[in-house]
Amino acid sequence: MKITMDDEKFSEFIPFVQDYVLEPSKEKSYCDEESLKTYGIMPSQKGNVTKDELKAIAEYIYDFYDQEVYLKEMQEKSAFDALPKGEQLVLKAGCYNCHDTVKNKVGPSFKGIAQSKNKEIISVIQNGSQGKWKKFHNMMMPPFKDKFSKEELEILEKWINSLATIEEIKPWSVKNAI
Repeated sequence: MKITMDDEKFSEFIPFVQDYVLEPSKEKSYCDEESLKTYGIMPSQKGNVTKDELKAIAEYIYDFYDQEVYLKEMQEKSAFDALPKGEQLVLKAGCYNCHDTVKNKVGPSFKGIAQSKNKEIISVIQNGSQGKWKKFHNMMMPPFKDKFSKEELEILEKWINSLATIEEIKPWSVKNAI
């Protein structure tokens, strides 16, 4: 919905929000088809919110909502959601501060960890380590005992082990498709 003049705020935008929140439908929605398929139509909020409350909410949205920022955030969320669950956990926990998928950093790469056949991945994540890797003997990995559930630790272990055969993409080896 594009509002071009301030008086349209009251004549179009606020009544739309009040109506849609109380009686949502696909026909009234401004969402794209993919979003509707993914998330569906919102449930009616009839009985949960008054028209006056919706007016206040709509005024706030109108005055402070930035569509470009919102779209950028949604694109970032969509890209994140498309990642394997193990990589999502790695990103959330900040593991890439010390590790990389294929290159050694402060700590060994996840590919290197997977290739080592280290059977202690879960234990190392939970309890930390120091001196387990020759090139990294002075570095200490802190324990993340309370950071991950048992299920998340298993997802991390499986994801790390899946990287044993991943190839590093070198910019000069990618052929120009044009």
